[in-house]
Amino acid sequence: MVVTPSSSPPQLPPGCCPKCGSVVDHPRIPFSSEDALAAVNDVHRIVFWEGFMICAVPQPPPSLLLFHSSLREDDSDLEGPSSGCTACAVIIRANKLIVANAGDSRCILSKGGQAVELSRDHKPELEGEQERILKAGGFIHDGRVNGTLNLARAIGDMQFKQNKLLPAEEQIVTANPDINTIELSDDDEFIVLACDGIWDCMSSQELVDFVREQLRTETRLSVICEKVFDRCLAPAVGGEGCDNMTMILVQFKKPVTSSSAAEDQSLPSHKSSEKWLKGSHELNIGF
Repeated sequence: MVVTPSSSPPQLPPGCCPKCGSVVDHPRIPFSSEDALAAVNDVHRIVFWEGFMICAVPQPPPSLLLFHSSLREDDSDLEGPSSGCTACAVIIRANKLIVANAGDSRCILSKGGQAVELSRDHKPELEGEQERILKAGGFIHDGRVNGTLNLARAIGDMQFKQNKLLPAEEQIVTANPDINTIELSDDDEFIVLACDGIWDCMSSQELVDFVREQLRTETRLSVICEKVFDRCLAPAVGGEGCDNMTMILVQFKKPVTSSSAAEDQSLPSHKSSEKWLKGSHELNIGF
C-alpha cells in the first residue's frame, strides 16, 4: 500500500479472500496531503488481512502515538486465536522518514549504495524479546514462541496475549511497534519494504546491490520488483523461495536546491514530502 502527497488514499470496500473465507471491512480515512505512506503486511496462519494504517496524520504530527494506536486498534480487530500478521510502515514527512515495525517484515534504505536496516526483525531469540517472552510465562523452543510461532511481535495471535495481569506491551507476543525516525539526506537513494519471503532469499545488502544494478538500465520500478521476485522464486515447490512475497520500492529524487527554486517559483514547497519522492511501486506474489 502506498499513499503519496499527490494521490488519494484507496477506497477499501468490504473484501474477502476466497482461500480462507475471512471477511474484513476497512473504512476509508483521509490521509494528510503533506505526507507519504508506505506499508506492507505479511499474514501468517489463516486470516486475510490488509490495509495496515490508512489514517489521518494530526497536526502537529504525534507520529509515535499514531503508530502505536493504529497497531493496537488493528490488533484488537483480528478474530480467532491463531490469526496473525506482521506490519511495517513508513511515513515520509518533509525530510523526515518514520518507520514502525512489528514482526519480521523489514524496511531498508540505500544510502550511497550501502544497505541501512531501518527496522529490526522481531525474532524470539533477540535478547529483549526473549526476556519479555519468558517473563510473561512463555518459552522458546527451536526458535519459536511456545514451540509454534517464529515471531516475537505480531498483530493478532491472541492465544499469546491472554495474561490479564499484563499490559499489551508485556504479553508473550505483542503488537507494540519499534519506532525509528531518521532525517533524509542527499545520498539516500531508495527504500524497500518487504516481507520475509524476500529476506529469506536475499540479504539487505544483496537486495540494495540488485536494485541499484537494475536502476542503471530500468526506470520502471514495477519491472524491478518483478525481477526481484524472479530472482527469489523457487524453481520447484518446497524450500527457499516458496513463501509469499510483498515488496514496495520507493525511489527518492534529489531535493530542490535554493538556486533552482529561484529559477522556477512554481516548484513545490520544501515543506512537502513530495519533493523527495520519485516513484513507488508495490507488487504482491502468492498468499
